[in-house]
Amino acid sequence: MKSLTVFASTAIIPAAGFFLFFLRTENWRASLRLVSFGWRPLFVAGVVNNPFYQWCLGLDAPGDHLRQTSLYFLVCGLIFIFYAALFKRLNRLAPPWQGIAHGVAAAPLLLAAVNFDWLGCGAALPLLGLVSIGILIWRWRQSPNHQRVCFPLLWSIFALLLLAKQGLFPRIWHTGFALAMPAFVSATYLLLRLLPDFFEIKFQVPHRPLRTGAMAVLIIALTSLANTSGKFYSAKQLAVGQGADRIMASGPAGNSVEGRNLNLALAWIQQNVPPHATLATLPEGVLLNYLSRHANPTPDIDWNPTVMAVFGAELMATALEQNPPDFIALVEWQTYEFGTGYFGSQPGYGAEVMTWIQKNYQPVALFGSEPLRNGLFGIKILKRLPANSAAGLGKHN
Repeated sequence: MKSLTVFASTAIIPAAGFFLFFLRTENWRASLRLVSFGWRPLFVAGVVNNPFYQWCLGLDAPGDHLRQTSLYFLVCGLIFIFYAALFKRLNRLAPPWQGIAHGVAAAPLLLAAVNFDWLGCGAALPLLGLVSIGILIWRWRQSPNHQRVCFPLLWSIFALLLLAKQGLFPRIWHTGFALAMPAFVSATYLLLRLLPDFFEIKFQVPHRPLRTGAMAVLIIALTSLANTSGKFYSAKQLAVGQGADRIMASGPAGNSVEGRNLNLALAWIQQNVPPHATLATLPEGVLLNYLSRHANPTPDIDWNPTVMAVFGAELMATALEQNPPDFIALVEWQTYEFGTGYFGSQPGYGAEVMTWIQKNYQPVALFGSEPLRNGLFGIKILKRLPANSAAGLGKHN
C-alpha cells in the first residue's frame, strides 16, 4: 500500500503541474478541462460508436476476434507441448542420432512455418503475455534473486497493458507497429527463454532443442514479415517534396495519382502563393502546409468526424470564420471508414463550412479530379475574395 500510494502521488504531479500552468490564463474549470481533455473522446458518443473505432477495437465482431485469439494461442501451445514431449523422448538416443532425430522431427514444423501467413500472428499475443506473466511470477516465488525477474515481469505487464489499447483485435500491423511491439518482444522472450527453462525444470525436457526450434520458427516468421514489408515499400518509387522533405510515395503505378497531383499542387503554390500567405487544407492534408511552408491561421488541421465531434463542429467553423486563410485547398479524402459521407455533404459535417467557402472564395487551380465527389483523387485550390473576406458563417445559415 505504501508503494501504491507513492506511485499514485507521483502520477498526479504532471497533471497538477499543467493545471497550475493553465491557471495563469484560465479559470479553474477551464484548466481542469484542458488537463483532462485527452480523455474526453471516451465520453463522446460520436467517437465511441464510430465504425472506425469499433473496427480498431474489434468491437464490430468480438466473437470472431476472441475465437481467432484462442485458436492461435491453442495451436501455438499444442505445438510447443507436442515438441516438448517428443524431444524428451528423443533425448534417450545417442548423441549422433539425437541431432538427426531432432532435425527430422522439426522439418514439418519449419515447412509449415514457411507457408504460414504471419501477419495474423498478433492474435496470440494477449494470451502469450499472460503466460509470460504467470511463469515470471512463479519464478519470482521460486528464486531468492528477484532482480533477475523484476525487469522482464514489469516489461510483460507493460506490454500487455499497451496491447490492451487494441481491444479485442490484437495485431502487429496497423497500430500494432507500436502498440504490439513490446508484446511481440515479450512473446519472443517467452518462446526462447521462459518456456524452455520452465519445461526443463518442471518436466526434465532438454531446453536446447526447444530453444533451437523456436528460434528457427521465429527467424522464418521475421523473414516472411520482412519480405511482406519489402514488397510494400518497393512500390514507393515516386518522390514527393524535395531535399530533406522528400517522401517516397507509391508510383509510378498504383496510387501514383496522389503523389503526382500533390507535386503539381506544390509547384503551383510555390509560383503563385506569396511566401507569407496562409493556407488551410480541408478536410485533411496538412502535409501540404508542411511541404509548402505555409501556415494555417486556424488551430484546426484535421476535419475528420472524430475531431469535429470532440472539439465541436461549430467551434471549428467559428475559428475558420474569424481567422480566414488567404488560400484553401480542398483535398480528396474518403470517410467510408467513419460511416459518414463526404466532408460538406451533410449538416454537422462541413455543410455549413462549404457554404461559407463558396461565398467567400473562388477556385484558382485544380489538380486531378474534383475532390469530395466520386472517390477520384484531386486537389482544388481556392483564393479568398477581398470583398467577402469579412463574411461570416452566420449570414449564410
